[in-house]
Amino acid sequence: MQIATPEKIFCQKPVQVYALTQINTPSQLEISTLTNNAVHLVFIDSGIEEYSVLLEGLLPEYRGFLLDPDKDGIEQISYLLAKFKDVQSLHIVSHGSSGCLKLGSSSLSASNFDQYSATLERWSESFADGGQMLLYGCRVAAGQAGAEFIQCLYERVGVAIAASSTSIGFFAKGRNWDLDTRTSDFIPRLALKRLTFQSYKHVLMDEIAPIIENVAALALLSTGADTYTFTVTYYDETGLDLTSFDSSDITVIAPDGTVLPVTLVSTDSNADGTSSTVTYSIATPGSMWGWDDNGTYSIVVNAGEISDTSGNTVSSGEIGTFSVSIPVGTIRIEAEDYLAGTNGVEYFDKSAGNNGNAYRTDDVDIEVTGDV
Repeated sequence: MQIATPEKIFCQKPVQVYALTQINTPSQLEISTLTNNAVHLVFIDSGIEEYSVLLEGLLPEYRGFLLDPDKDGIEQISYLLAKFKDVQSLHIVSHGSSGCLKLGSSSLSASNFDQYSATLERWSESFADGGQMLLYGCRVAAGQAGAEFIQCLYERVGVAIAASSTSIGFFAKGRNWDLDTRTSDFIPRLALKRLTFQSYKHVLMDEIAPIIENVAALALLSTGADTYTFTVTYYDETGLDLTSFDSSDITVIAPDGTVLPVTLVSTDSNADGTSSTVTYSIATPGSMWGWDDNGTYSIVVNAGEISDTSGNTVSSGEIGTFSVSIPVGTIRIEAEDYLAGTNGVEYFDKSAGNNGNAYRTDDVDIEVTGDV
Protein backbone atom coordinates (compact mmCIF):
# COMPACT_ATOMS: atom_id res chain seq x y z
CA MET A 1 0.00 0.00 0.00
CA GLN A 2 1.26 3.47 -0.85
CA ILE A 3 2.14 5.47 2.25
CA ALA A 4 1.64 9.21 2.09
CA THR A 5 4.55 11.20 3.44
CA PRO A 6 3.53 13.44 6.35
CA GLU A 7 3.24 16.98 5.08
CA LYS A 8 3.32 20.30 6.86
CA ILE A 9 -0.12 21.89 6.92
CA PHE A 10 -1.62 25.09 8.25
CA CYS A 11 1.77 26.23 9.48
CA GLN A 12 4.00 29.23 9.49
CA LYS A 13 7.66 28.38 9.85
CA PRO A 14 9.30 27.35 12.08
CA VAL A 15 6.22 25.63 13.54
CA GLN A 16 6.11 21.99 12.40
CA VAL A 17 2.72 20.36 11.92
CA TYR A 18 2.00 16.89 10.58
CA ALA A 19 -1.37 15.46 9.60
CA LEU A 20 -2.23 11.96 10.75
CA THR A 21 -5.16 12.08 8.34
CA GLN A 22 -2.66 11.59 5.52
CA ILE A 23 -1.32 8.32 6.94
CA ASN A 24 -3.06 5.30 5.46
CA THR A 25 -1.25 2.68 7.51
CA PRO A 26 0.34 4.24 10.61
CA SER A 27 2.32 1.10 11.42
CA GLN A 28 4.49 1.74 8.36
CA LEU A 29 5.06 5.46 8.96
CA GLU A 30 8.69 6.53 8.80
CA ILE A 31 8.94 9.15 11.50
CA SER A 32 12.66 9.34 12.19
CA THR A 33 12.81 12.82 10.65
CA LEU A 34 10.39 14.09 13.31
CA THR A 35 12.31 13.11 16.42
CA ASN A 36 15.05 15.73 16.46
CA ASN A 37 14.65 17.86 19.57
CA ALA A 38 10.93 17.03 19.72
CA VAL A 39 10.39 17.64 23.40
CA HIS A 40 7.02 19.42 23.22
CA LEU A 41 4.26 17.58 21.34
CA VAL A 42 0.76 18.90 20.61
CA PHE A 43 -2.08 16.66 19.44
CA ILE A 44 -5.09 18.56 18.12
CA ASP A 45 -8.38 16.81 17.44
CA SER A 46 -9.62 17.77 13.98
CA GLY A 47 -13.19 17.68 15.30
CA ILE A 48 -12.79 21.05 17.00
CA GLU A 49 -13.81 24.25 15.24
CA GLU A 50 -11.15 26.11 13.22
CA TYR A 51 -8.31 23.88 14.34
CA SER A 52 -6.11 25.60 11.74
CA VAL A 53 -6.05 28.73 13.93
CA LEU A 54 -4.57 26.70 16.77
CA LEU A 55 -2.11 24.89 14.52
CA GLU A 56 -0.85 28.16 13.13
CA GLY A 57 -0.67 29.61 16.62
CA LEU A 58 1.71 27.07 18.16
CA LEU A 59 4.92 28.35 19.70
CA PRO A 60 7.98 27.63 17.50
CA GLU A 61 9.42 24.84 19.64
CA TYR A 62 6.16 22.88 19.71
CA ARG A 63 5.33 20.18 17.16
CA GLY A 64 1.70 19.72 16.26
CA PHE A 65 -0.16 16.65 15.03
CA LEU A 66 -3.72 16.60 13.72
CA LEU A 67 -5.76 13.58 14.84
CA ASP A 68 -7.79 11.73 12.23
CA PRO A 69 -11.48 12.07 13.21
CA ASP A 70 -12.30 8.61 11.84
CA LYS A 71 -9.71 6.70 13.86
CA ASP A 72 -9.15 5.97 17.53
CA GLY A 73 -7.37 9.07 18.82
CA ILE A 74 -5.80 7.28 21.78
CA GLU A 75 -4.18 4.74 19.49
CA GLN A 76 -2.97 7.52 17.16
CA ILE A 77 -1.28 9.34 20.03
CA SER A 78 0.19 6.09 21.33
CA TYR A 79 1.74 5.18 18.01
CA LEU A 80 3.47 8.51 17.51
CA LEU A 81 4.43 9.02 21.14
CA ALA A 82 6.31 5.70 21.06
CA LYS A 83 8.66 7.24 18.47
CA PHE A 84 9.84 9.94 20.87
CA LYS A 85 12.05 9.98 23.95
CA ASP A 86 12.57 12.57 26.67
CA VAL A 87 9.32 14.37 25.94
CA GLN A 88 8.97 17.27 28.35
CA SER A 89 5.34 18.11 27.64
CA LEU A 90 2.42 16.50 25.86
CA HIS A 91 -0.54 18.74 24.99
CA ILE A 92 -3.95 17.40 23.96
CA VAL A 93 -6.40 19.90 22.47
CA SER A 94 -9.90 18.51 22.00
CA HIS A 95 -13.52 18.81 23.04
CA GLY A 96 -14.05 17.82 26.63
CA SER A 97 -16.59 17.43 29.39
CA SER A 98 -16.47 16.42 33.04
CA GLY A 99 -14.21 13.36 33.21
CA CYS A 100 -14.01 12.89 29.45
CA LEU A 101 -11.84 13.77 26.42
CA LYS A 102 -13.03 13.35 22.82
CA LEU A 103 -10.14 12.00 20.72
CA GLY A 104 -10.72 11.15 17.07
CA SER A 105 -13.42 8.50 16.81
CA SER A 106 -13.03 7.56 20.48
CA SER A 107 -13.44 9.10 23.91
CA LEU A 108 -11.36 8.59 27.03
CA SER A 109 -13.18 8.53 30.35
CA ALA A 110 -13.13 6.70 33.66
CA SER A 111 -15.59 4.18 32.23
CA ASN A 112 -13.08 2.87 29.65
CA PHE A 113 -9.73 3.36 31.40
CA ASP A 114 -9.43 -0.41 31.81
CA GLN A 115 -9.71 -0.83 28.04
CA TYR A 116 -6.77 1.54 27.45
CA SER A 117 -4.84 0.85 30.66
CA ALA A 118 -1.86 -0.93 29.06
CA THR A 119 -1.71 1.63 26.25
CA LEU A 120 -1.64 4.57 28.65
CA GLU A 121 1.01 2.97 30.83
CA ARG A 122 3.32 2.76 27.80
CA TRP A 123 3.04 6.53 27.35
CA SER A 124 5.24 7.00 30.42
CA GLU A 125 8.20 5.44 28.56
CA SER A 126 8.41 8.47 26.25
CA PHE A 127 8.54 11.18 28.93
CA ALA A 128 11.60 12.80 30.43
CA ASP A 129 11.87 13.12 34.19
CA GLY A 130 9.51 15.87 35.28
CA GLY A 131 7.35 15.44 32.17
CA GLN A 132 3.95 17.10 31.98
CA MET A 133 0.64 16.42 30.27
CA LEU A 134 -1.70 19.34 29.56
CA LEU A 135 -5.36 18.71 28.68
CA TYR A 136 -7.16 21.62 27.00
CA GLY A 137 -10.72 20.24 26.88
CA CYS A 138 -13.51 22.14 28.65
CA ARG A 139 -14.39 21.09 32.20
CA VAL A 140 -12.36 17.87 31.98
CA ALA A 141 -11.39 18.23 35.66
CA ALA A 142 -14.82 19.41 36.85
CA GLY A 143 -16.69 17.65 39.64
CA GLN A 144 -16.14 14.19 41.05
CA ALA A 145 -16.00 12.63 37.58
CA GLY A 146 -13.26 15.07 36.59
CA ALA A 147 -11.24 14.45 39.75
CA GLU A 148 -11.44 10.68 39.25
CA PHE A 149 -10.45 11.05 35.59
CA ILE A 150 -7.33 13.09 36.38
CA GLN A 151 -6.33 10.69 39.15
CA CYS A 152 -6.79 7.60 36.95
CA LEU A 153 -4.74 9.16 34.16
CA TYR A 154 -1.99 10.19 36.57
CA GLU A 155 -1.79 6.68 38.03
CA ARG A 156 -1.32 5.14 34.59
CA VAL A 157 0.99 7.64 32.89
CA GLY A 158 2.89 8.82 35.96
CA VAL A 159 3.52 12.43 34.89
CA ALA A 160 2.20 15.72 36.22
CA ILE A 161 -1.18 16.57 34.71
CA ALA A 162 -2.94 19.91 34.30
CA ALA A 163 -6.55 20.31 33.18
CA SER A 164 -9.42 22.74 33.54
CA SER A 165 -12.50 22.61 35.74
CA THR A 166 -14.07 25.42 33.70
CA SER A 167 -14.69 26.14 30.02
CA ILE A 168 -11.68 26.66 27.75
CA GLY A 169 -11.71 29.03 24.80
CA PHE A 170 -12.98 32.37 23.53
CA PHE A 171 -12.56 35.13 26.11
CA ALA A 172 -15.60 37.06 24.85
CA LYS A 173 -17.82 34.13 25.83
CA GLY A 174 -16.57 34.34 29.38
CA ARG A 175 -14.12 31.47 28.92
CA ASN A 176 -10.40 31.30 29.68
CA TRP A 177 -7.31 29.17 29.07
CA ASP A 178 -6.56 28.46 32.71
CA LEU A 179 -5.64 24.86 33.51
CA ASP A 180 -6.58 25.29 37.14
CA THR A 181 -6.49 21.65 38.28
CA ARG A 182 -3.10 19.97 38.66
CA THR A 183 -1.78 16.77 40.17
CA SER A 184 1.26 18.56 41.63
CA ASP A 185 2.56 22.04 42.28
CA PHE A 186 3.83 23.13 38.88
CA ILE A 187 3.11 25.96 36.47
CA PRO A 188 2.01 24.61 33.07
CA ARG A 189 3.35 26.39 30.01
CA LEU A 190 0.72 26.50 27.28
CA ALA A 191 1.65 25.67 23.69
CA LEU A 192 -0.02 28.67 22.04
CA LYS A 193 1.10 32.19 21.25
CA ARG A 194 -0.56 34.97 23.21
CA LEU A 195 -2.36 36.35 20.14
CA THR A 196 -3.88 32.93 19.47
CA PHE A 197 -5.74 33.03 22.78
CA GLN A 198 -7.39 36.25 21.64
CA SER A 199 -8.08 35.27 18.03
CA TYR A 200 -9.61 31.84 18.64
CA LYS A 201 -13.38 32.40 18.82
CA HIS A 202 -14.63 28.99 19.88
CA VAL A 203 -15.02 26.90 23.01
CA LEU A 204 -13.41 23.48 23.47
CA MET A 205 -16.59 21.95 24.75
CA ASP A 206 -19.12 19.53 23.42
CA GLU A 207 -22.06 21.79 22.51
CA ILE A 208 -24.29 19.16 20.90
CA ALA A 209 -27.36 18.16 22.89
CA PRO A 210 -28.41 14.51 23.30
CA ILE A 211 -30.60 13.13 20.54
CA ILE A 212 -33.73 10.99 20.65
CA GLU A 213 -32.61 7.82 18.91
CA ASN A 214 -35.82 5.80 19.18
CA VAL A 215 -39.32 5.85 20.69
CA ALA A 216 -41.07 2.50 21.13
CA ALA A 217 -44.78 3.07 21.81
CA LEU A 218 -47.11 0.33 20.58
CA ALA A 219 -50.80 0.81 19.89
CA LEU A 220 -53.16 -0.16 22.71
CA LEU A 221 -55.87 -2.41 21.27
CA SER A 222 -57.56 -4.08 24.23
CA THR A 223 -59.09 -3.13 27.54
CA GLY A 224 -58.24 -4.34 31.03
CA ALA A 225 -54.89 -2.68 31.80
CA ASP A 226 -54.65 0.32 34.10
CA THR A 227 -51.23 1.55 32.86
CA TYR A 228 -49.38 1.98 29.57
CA THR A 229 -45.59 1.74 29.18
CA PHE A 230 -43.27 2.98 26.44
CA THR A 231 -39.52 3.44 25.99
CA VAL A 232 -37.33 6.29 24.77
CA THR A 233 -33.70 5.74 23.73
CA TYR A 234 -31.38 8.73 24.18
CA TYR A 235 -27.88 9.05 22.69
CA ASP A 236 -25.02 11.49 23.17
CA GLU A 237 -21.57 11.03 21.66
CA THR A 238 -19.77 12.44 24.68
CA GLY A 239 -21.96 10.88 27.35
CA LEU A 240 -25.39 11.24 28.90
CA ASP A 241 -25.87 12.60 32.39
CA LEU A 242 -27.53 9.49 33.79
CA THR A 243 -28.67 11.39 36.87
CA SER A 244 -30.88 13.64 34.73
CA PHE A 245 -33.45 10.90 34.04
CA ASP A 246 -36.61 11.18 36.14
CA SER A 247 -40.39 11.39 35.90
CA SER A 248 -40.19 15.00 34.69
CA ASP A 249 -38.53 14.05 31.40
CA ILE A 250 -41.70 13.39 29.42
CA THR A 251 -45.27 14.66 29.14
CA VAL A 252 -48.08 12.67 27.52
CA ILE A 253 -51.01 14.63 26.11
CA ALA A 254 -54.37 12.88 25.64
CA PRO A 255 -56.57 13.46 22.55
CA ASP A 256 -58.69 15.97 24.49
CA GLY A 257 -55.60 17.93 25.59
CA THR A 258 -55.41 16.51 29.10
CA VAL A 259 -51.83 16.22 30.39
CA LEU A 260 -51.23 12.76 31.84
CA PRO A 261 -48.57 12.34 34.55
CA VAL A 262 -45.59 10.18 33.56
CA THR A 263 -43.61 7.89 35.87
CA LEU A 264 -40.05 6.71 35.22
CA VAL A 265 -39.92 2.92 35.51
CA SER A 266 -36.31 1.97 34.68
CA THR A 267 -33.16 2.90 32.75
CA ASP A 268 -30.84 0.65 30.75
CA SER A 269 -27.53 2.30 29.80
CA ASN A 270 -24.51 1.00 27.90
CA ALA A 271 -21.07 0.76 29.49
CA ASP A 272 -19.75 4.17 28.42
CA GLY A 273 -22.98 6.04 29.15
CA THR A 274 -23.52 7.25 25.59
CA SER A 275 -26.84 5.45 25.11
CA SER A 276 -29.75 4.85 27.49
CA THR A 277 -33.13 3.26 26.95
CA VAL A 278 -35.57 4.64 29.51
CA THR A 279 -38.94 3.05 30.28
CA TYR A 280 -41.82 5.31 31.31
CA SER A 281 -45.44 4.60 32.21
CA ILE A 282 -48.71 6.50 32.44
CA ALA A 283 -51.89 5.63 34.31
CA THR A 284 -55.18 5.29 32.46
CA PRO A 285 -57.40 8.38 32.64
CA GLY A 286 -60.10 6.17 34.24
CA SER A 287 -60.09 2.91 36.18
CA MET A 288 -58.87 0.97 33.14
CA TRP A 289 -58.28 1.60 29.44
CA GLY A 290 -61.53 1.49 27.46
CA TRP A 291 -63.04 2.53 24.16
CA ASP A 292 -63.83 5.98 25.54
CA ASP A 293 -60.04 6.56 25.77
CA ASN A 294 -59.56 5.97 22.03
CA GLY A 295 -57.47 8.43 20.06
CA THR A 296 -53.89 9.54 19.43
CA TYR A 297 -51.68 10.44 22.38
CA SER A 298 -48.62 12.70 21.98
CA ILE A 299 -45.30 11.95 23.70
CA VAL A 300 -43.47 15.21 24.38
CA VAL A 301 -39.96 15.62 25.80
CA ASN A 302 -39.73 18.52 28.23
CA ALA A 303 -37.13 21.25 27.76
CA GLY A 304 -34.01 21.13 29.92
CA GLU A 305 -34.73 17.73 31.47
CA ILE A 306 -32.39 15.39 29.55
CA SER A 307 -28.74 16.43 29.79
CA ASP A 308 -25.32 15.23 28.69
CA THR A 309 -22.13 15.42 30.74
CA SER A 310 -21.31 18.80 29.17
CA GLY A 311 -24.57 20.32 30.37
CA ASN A 312 -26.27 20.40 26.96
CA THR A 313 -29.99 19.70 27.24
CA VAL A 314 -32.71 18.48 24.90
CA SER A 315 -35.21 21.05 23.63
CA SER A 316 -38.94 20.57 24.08
CA GLY A 317 -40.93 18.91 21.32
CA GLU A 318 -43.10 15.99 20.30
CA ILE A 319 -40.97 12.88 19.85
CA GLY A 320 -43.65 10.30 19.13
CA THR A 321 -47.26 9.21 19.42
CA PHE A 322 -49.25 6.13 20.30
CA SER A 323 -52.85 5.25 19.62
CA VAL A 324 -55.56 3.71 21.74
CA SER A 325 -58.01 1.83 19.54
CA ILE A 326 -60.22 -0.45 21.61
CA PRO A 327 -63.31 -1.86 19.83
CA VAL A 328 -66.58 -1.04 21.57
CA GLY A 329 -67.62 -4.71 21.39
CA THR A 330 -64.92 -5.74 23.78
CA ILE A 331 -66.35 -3.62 26.62
CA ARG A 332 -67.82 -5.76 29.40
CA ILE A 333 -70.99 -4.16 30.74
CA GLU A 334 -71.73 -5.13 34.32
CA ALA A 335 -75.57 -4.98 34.29
CA GLU A 336 -75.81 -5.83 37.98
CA ASP A 337 -74.22 -2.46 38.77
CA TYR A 338 -77.42 -0.58 37.97
CA LEU A 339 -78.34 2.48 39.99
CA ALA A 340 -80.46 1.80 43.05
CA GLY A 341 -83.76 3.58 42.73
CA THR A 342 -87.43 3.03 42.00
CA ASN A 343 -88.90 -0.17 40.57
CA GLY A 344 -90.09 0.59 37.08
CA VAL A 345 -87.61 3.45 36.65
CA GLU A 346 -84.03 2.28 37.34
CA TYR A 347 -85.05 -1.41 37.23
CA PHE A 348 -88.14 -3.60 36.85
CA ASP A 349 -88.91 -6.66 38.97
CA LYS A 350 -92.32 -8.19 39.87
CA SER A 351 -91.25 -9.92 43.11
CA ALA A 352 -90.04 -8.45 46.36
CA GLY A 353 -86.49 -9.15 47.50
CA ASN A 354 -83.48 -10.69 45.72
CA ASN A 355 -84.56 -14.26 45.04
CA GLY A 356 -81.08 -15.11 43.72
CA ASN A 357 -79.48 -14.16 47.02
CA ALA A 358 -76.32 -12.81 45.33
CA TYR A 359 -74.43 -9.51 45.16
CA ARG A 360 -77.22 -7.12 46.27
CA THR A 361 -80.11 -7.03 48.73
CA ASP A 362 -82.75 -4.97 46.94
CA ASP A 363 -85.72 -6.26 44.88
CA VAL A 364 -83.78 -7.31 41.75
CA ASP A 365 -83.18 -11.05 41.44
CA ILE A 366 -79.43 -11.71 40.92
CA GLU A 367 -77.78 -15.11 40.97
CA VAL A 368 -74.26 -16.41 40.29
CA THR A 369 -73.73 -17.74 36.77
CA GLY A 370 -71.08 -20.08 35.39
CA ASP A 371 -71.56 -19.01 31.77
CA VAL A 372 -68.73 -16.42 31.70
